[in-house]
Amino acid sequence: MTKLYIKIMCILLVVITSVTLSLVPASGYISYKYSTYSTCDNVKLCKNKDQVYLVGTNDKTVYIDAIFPQSYNISLTLDNTVDAFSLCDDTLVMVCNKDSSMQKEIFLYHIEFDIFESFNIVYDPNAMDDFILYDNSYVYVPLRNGKIKQYSTRGKLVNTYDTNSQITSLSLNYDGVVYATSYKYVYTISNNQISVISTDYSLPHIRFIDDNIFVDKYGGFYKINSSQIDKIASYNSDFTELSGGICNNYAITFCYDTVYALNITTKKLEKQLKFDSNISQLFSLGDKIFVLTYLGATPFVMDINFSELINIPQQNNNLNNTATTNAISSNKYTIDFENSIIADIKPATTVAQFKKNLSCSGFDVKLYKYNKDTQLTSGAIGTGTTATFVSDKTTYKFTLTIKGDITGEGNINSRDKSIMFKHILGNAPLDSVFLNACDIDTNENINICDIILLLRLIEQ
Repeated sequence: MTKLYIKIMCILLVVITSVTLSLVPASGYISYKYSTYSTCDNVKLCKNKDQVYLVGTNDKTVYIDAIFPQSYNISLTLDNTVDAFSLCDDTLVMVCNKDSSMQKEIFLYHIEFDIFESFNIVYDPNAMDDFILYDNSYVYVPLRNGKIKQYSTRGKLVNTYDTNSQITSLSLNYDGVVYATSYKYVYTISNNQISVISTDYSLPHIRFIDDNIFVDKYGGFYKINSSQIDKIASYNSDFTELSGGICNNYAITFCYDTVYALNITTKKLEKQLKFDSNISQLFSLGDKIFVLTYLGATPFVMDINFSELINIPQQNNNLNNTATTNAISSNKYTIDFENSIIADIKPATTVAQFKKNLSCSGFDVKLYKYNKDTQLTSGAIGTGTTATFVSDKTTYKFTLTIKGDITGEGNINSRDKSIMFKHILGNAPLDSVFLNACDIDTNENINICDIILLLRLIEQ
């Protein structure tokens, strides 16, 4: 079926399509409702250089809706359940676990030409399925142990690159260059060669949102200038799904239910737009901003013109405001505003003790369980616990890490040892702050030395 035919069918079936259009009178922006996606296991707003898409998977079915500037929808049915997917330029990469086998199936759907390609690879527990990329007839499979495997579209292993460090993400820029990150290093793969870019920034996860501009997990906006990485804006917001935009010299981001525009030149928050529900993702294209949000289980995509953002009163809204930063401090813990992490917390620290060891006048401090909305009001905090500091002017969000506490329970015992062993053996690889909790000797390599130090902590 050709892409043109698909578009014609979509127009003919517009009356029964799952996408309904409704205006939101209060602000004038357009809201698109996607009822079909309510049953999807995984829904993402995706963007390449020229097009914004909504993509969702439900078991073996994949839905693709082109939102702007083209508008059409496609439904695909695969042989196996889709476990992960990513958009690489005009190609959707889908990863499936084959039933009753030690293989993964990689599907490539070239949207522009309506062409399928697929091949099998041997299952590897270190593989980071969410970051598998396609570019220039090659598929790149990152492994947490530092290796990146390069396959042809027929499944032939062409090359294996070794970064000698633990990979945290793989990303593709709009010029077709593959970038791998490993906390303190950024690697590039181009012309069958891998090279490293030195940087002073810690970059666990990144995603490109514009020409050579990417965002990291902690709300930073960066630009790659030749072999140098420069930070162009920063906002303390921990993203589950990396997204953002550059529009009219503003870095567009969000926190909870509000879109913010950060002036790249002045480093100040200058514009905002508030919604009735929390935002999941955001991208910009030209003068338009596209926001993914939910009403219950139903996803909505908001189509916003940049001009609809409202000016913020220009008082104390400098992103790097020293007075605000100094208002949150501790003589017990290390508070890393750059990476939104609070470290050097002792095991078995309670909620009350943690708050007592902070100086944060003017902020309401709340603690939440890892990846949950459940608030912690008593008991021990642990690795992965989230701390939010809210004032009438700004919100800061930090993730807590305790060396040796790999379970997130707040103490150190044999369960932490078991998890670390499994990570080293490659049976259950860790990431995020839990990987940081394993790195007890802080050399960025998890090995037998960390096991020995962990055993000493257990004996204390």
